[in-house]
Formats: sequence, structure tokens, C-alpha cells
Amino acid sequence: MDRYVVPLEPSLDSLKPIRRHRWKRSAIELNGRFESRYRHDISGLLMQSYSEIGAFAHSYHINGVQCRTHINRVANGMYMDHQGRIRKHVQGISALEFDSKGIYLASVTKLGCLTVHDFESLYCQTLEISTYSVDVFQMFVGLEEDETRHLVHLSTDHQLDVVRWNLANQDEVACASMKSNEVLIFDVGYISSEPVEVLQKRHNINAHKGLSDIAFTSTDDSRLFASDLCGVIHLWDRRASDLPCLELTTNSRTTLNSIQLIEENQIIFGAGKLGVIYMWDLRGGRTSAAFQSHKEVYHPLSSVKLASMLEKIEPLKAQADIVSKEIHSVDLDPSSPHQLAFHLDDGWSGVLDIHNFQVTHIHCPPPAWLNGSNSSADLSYVRKPSWLPTYSIYAVGSSSDNGIHLLDFYPDSSSPCHVEYREDKKALSGDTNESKQNMFVPLSEGVTACAAHPLNGTIVAGTKQSSLLVISQKHEMEDQERKRAKTIFSFFKKKSGEETSNSSLKPLSLVETSTSVDIPMIPMVVESQGPQPQTKVSRIHFDENELDRDLALGIPIWKHPDYNQDEVRRAYIKWGPNQPILAEYPRTKTGGCALRGRDESVMSKNRGNLIEMISLMAKLNVEINDIVLEKAPGNAKKLRSAQAIEIERGITSGERETRKGI
Repeated sequence: MDRYVVPLEPSLDSLKPIRRHRWKRSAIELNGRFESRYRHDISGLLMQSYSEIGAFAHSYHINGVQCRTHINRVANGMYMDHQGRIRKHVQGISALEFDSKGIYLASVTKLGCLTVHDFESLYCQTLEISTYSVDVFQMFVGLEEDETRHLVHLSTDHQLDVVRWNLANQDEVACASMKSNEVLIFDVGYISSEPVEVLQKRHNINAHKGLSDIAFTSTDDSRLFASDLCGVIHLWDRRASDLPCLELTTNSRTTLNSIQLIEENQIIFGAGKLGVIYMWDLRGGRTSAAFQSHKEVYHPLSSVKLASMLEKIEPLKAQADIVSKEIHSVDLDPSSPHQLAFHLDDGWSGVLDIHNFQVTHIHCPPPAWLNGSNSSADLSYVRKPSWLPTYSIYAVGSSSDNGIHLLDFYPDSSSPCHVEYREDKKALSGDTNESKQNMFVPLSEGVTACAAHPLNGTIVAGTKQSSLLVISQKHEMEDQERKRAKTIFSFFKKKSGEETSNSSLKPLSLVETSTSVDIPMIPMVVESQGPQPQTKVSRIHFDENELDRDLALGIPIWKHPDYNQDEVRRAYIKWGPNQPILAEYPRTKTGGCALRGRDESVMSKNRGNLIEMISLMAKLNVEINDIVLEKAPGNAKKLRSAQAIEIERGITSGERETRKGI
């Protein structure tokens, strides 16, 4: 049969390649982590999402009286001197810093106020107004912060220019001033306006000069660095003395505005007025000797003149006249530790690669006159930018406008600030991602200092009017969506015979009090016939005077309502350690006080420490029991016998008769 079979010609359709679905797995799914390039691609979207969502004026009080910053803010800084002339205080937030977990935010002002804020309280207060329309939102600019949420708020007699958290002990916060040679260390666990420790410079010809910046080591809470206005960095070992044990000098006698500690707390960078970045290396076997003698003086291992580095950038040199400028701040990138960011007095910012000491990024904002503005850089403020925790984004306040610049300092030539960035190369490579660009976020006030939350990236900016501006992603709900919002009860069907109105649902009342607040139901955007009514839930009234000082007698903190637990914790912190004050303990008839004599008789309950110890050993060992105390042979008894008592009485009576005869 095979010879009658005619072979078929191959069909063209069978030769077509089989179409398979495209590979849809991303590198994130395969590797289980975000690639650095992917992070950079989406960082532009993050920068575009930032906007001002809340402003908090410094309207605080101390013991019911307006603080110095509050008073000067109302008067716009104006005051009259002793000669009757009108003058103006330099006011504003001089420094900000989050603790390592982002729970608390410390801020200091030019007029000497130190405040430790509860960040959650600040952020949640901005969320309460974020669902309103923009017109309504404008009414909330200048929010009043809840002062009862402050962990610390105090006022000193001089300006404060820097504040730092102790990295190894997050209960301590340190402050310093350019008008004082002291470092004030406060413990936030104690409600006190006095510092727990004061560190001073050594008495010399420059002792009257103040301090400009502080740096703590991350592993030892007792060591602290501080730079001064004479080009010297002082190092204290708090265990040994309140005076410096080591000095790092530049021999320039000019201000060091900023210092930064890296590489296992052994390398420190400093920068200041001359536009030079210095580096000291404390390693090499000399560190231990330095802590034994305060005469040890270190000179910088290396120094870099920033203007010389900028002149090597040909496009920048062709467009601008490069001269030495004062460096306001230096700061290490937390996501790329080899990048040391710098910020200059004219608003320029950039990155110095500490591996090869080359400038890799530069940002030159347009001058104020180019935008039609008559304002110029305010030289009375030392601006302090901040890195975001990820993505290598640098947040810096504008030198001439009300706002901040978000700069892309990603360590690659794809960054728009990189010195090798080329627009034509970007087009040839097919990279059409327009989100890779620097952003300017307009704000309501001029910025002097920035601090980025270490976890969620929220930016808090301090202003020249001593306000705090919260900058993050705005959470808005459109009017139409708000009308369609439904409560969680809309997703459950009611049984037959039940009322369809939500009025039949009664809220659970914990304790009936005279105060109540409106708590809206959880909104979920779904289709609905109309808005649902709100219910009122009564809250338990909190009074700290009703708390029991003894934790063993009172109820645990976790058993208090959630909205009162923070107040309960603060109340116990405010009171401090609990030490009950009791009346004098009465002396017992049998024992009495062992330090004022004892009764060694057999029937006594307190025969003295020695006899009690011998008695204890006798109970533990039969052989000892047979030869001690009452069973001891002859005069070896450790007892006050009747005969010894008679002898003592005779001696006493004889002394009395002798005195009478005399």
C-alpha cells in the first residue's frame, strides 16, 4: 500500500514559527529586590509627588507665657534697644533633625528655643485636612500644633544654631550656639529645663568663640565632636572630663560651618568659610594616645579647595565665573556613602566623590534676577539641606525663593546633575524618561533648614519665620468621590424585618462624659445613593491626677483606650521615678536597730551579725553545731554570761562612787 501513497508537499503554514507569550517576569520578581537602576527610574515620580501639606507656626508657650520665639514672631522680629532705636532680631529655625527611628523631631531657633516634636502628631494633623478641597486647605496654613504633644520645649538665654541626636543614646539631644562656647546636652526622658551635662572649650584666647556644628559617634555615647569659629574641631570624652581631650586644627582660624563623621567613626570631614573641605584620619595607632592626653593636636590629612575642583568642569567654567565661596553644609548620602554633598552660600550644590576627590555632580540654580525677583541670598542664615533616605535625592532650601529644590544626585551619568550628563547621548540611547529631572517645590515661606524622615521620606522644613512646613504626598478626595463615599455597613445586607436606616445602629459608648467628638466612618469609594450619616462616639476623659503613681497598683498602660495611651505615658515620664514616702519605721522591742547596739541573750531575735552567722553555719553543719555558741567549751562561748554582766555593773557603780568622792 505504501507505493500508492502520494507524499504531501509541506505546507507553508506549518513552517511559520510558533508564537509564544512574551516573558512577563520582571527583574524585581526574579531577584527579589529592587535594582538600583529601577529605583532611579521611579525616583522622578517620587520627586513630582511632593508638595506642602501643612504649615505649623511657632506659637508655643512656656508655663502659660509666650516663648521668646513666639513673641518675636508676633512682632515680626522688631524690638527697641536701650537707646530707643528700632532694631530687628534675626529669627527663624536654625536646625532640624529626626531621631534614628523618625519618632521625634528636634528643632532649635535663632532666639534660643529647643523643641522636641512628636512627628506622628504633626503628620496626622496634616492628614485631617488633606481630604478637603484646595480652597479650604488654604484656610489651614498656619496650623497650631498641639503643645501637649511636645516632649520638650524650653528657652535658653542665647541663640541656638545646631541640634543633634546622640546616635548611641537616643534619649539625649545636644545643642550649641555660635554665641557660646558650651555644648548643652538634654535628656528627653526627664522633664527639666536644665541640661544634664554641659561641655566646655578649654580656656584660651579663642575660648569666647562659639560652636557651629556637632557630631556624635554611632558606637560610643560618650564621645562627641564640635566645630568652632576658629577652624578647630574639639573632641570630648565625657567619661573623663567636661573639657576636650583632643583638637583637630586647620590653621586657618576661620569658621567651620559643618562636620561629618564616617568610616567607623575614625574619619571626619569639615568645611567652612574658605570654601575648603578638610579631612582628618584618627587611625594609625594614635587614637588611644589621644584620649590619654589633651595636648594631642591633629592637623588635616588632606584638604580640597572646591573652586579648583569646579574649574575642571569645562561646561561650567565656560558659563560661570568660578570663585571660592563659603560652604554652608556637607553631608554623606545614606544610600551611597561615598558621595559627600556640599551646599554653597550662593545656592550651588554638588557632590564630591570621597574615593577620588572629584566633583561628580553640580546644580546651579538660576539667579534671582533671571526670574524677575529682586531678592538675593540671605547671608544671615546658614542653610542646612538633607538627603532623603533612598534614591540619592538631595533636598535643599532655595537661597532666593520660597521653596526647596529636590536634586537628583544618583551616582551615574544618567543623573541630570552629573557632570558627564548629555542630552544628546540620552536621545541616542532611547531613554525617553522625562521624569529624570530636578524639581522645585514652591512653599509658603523661605526655608533655612530641612530634615527628611528616615523611613517614609517626608520632608520637614524650617523657615525664616520659625514655622515648620510638612512636605509630602498630598492625599486628596475630589468632591464627586466624597459624595459617592460609602461606609463599611453598605457592604452587608440586612435581614428581613430589620430597619434599613443606619440610625438603628447604636455606637458602643465606653463612658458617658461631657465631651464628645465626631468620628467619621471608614470611607470607601463605591457607588451609592447618597452620603451616609456620621455617628458620635464618646471618648473617655483623661485626667492625669486620677492615675496611680504606683504602677503595681494602677492598671497597665495598654489597658487604657488607644487614644489616651500616649498621654498616660507622658504623665508617668513627667512624674519621674516613683519612690513612696513613708513614716519612720518604729523600733521593735526585741530586735531594735542592729547599728545602735544589740541584745546577745539566747531569747533575743537579733543577736548581732556575727552570732547570727555562726548560728546559720551551725544549722547547716552538725559538727560545727557541737562546738559553737552555747555548746562551746568553757570560756570559748560567744555569750554575755551573767558573771560578765555582774562585772560590768560593778565597774559602772565603782566609777560613779569615785566621781562622788572627787
